[in-house]
Amino acid sequence: MGPRGLLFIWLGWWTHRHIRRIVAGSAIIMVLTAIIGFRVFPRLGGEGFNGPASRFG
Repeated sequence: MGPRGLLFIWLGWWTHRHIRRIVAGSAIIMVLTAIIGFRVFPRLGGEGFNGPASRFG
């Protein structure tokens, strides 16, 4: 078993020992990205792309 195998064994052990922290951190990241994502919706236009340099504008 090479160094990569030992790295993955260590990573698996660490993940098993800290599963609650990993789940809590993932939940926090998901909530933060949802907040950022919902703030974008009011800024989107419903008419499509209307760029000033566009041939179709």
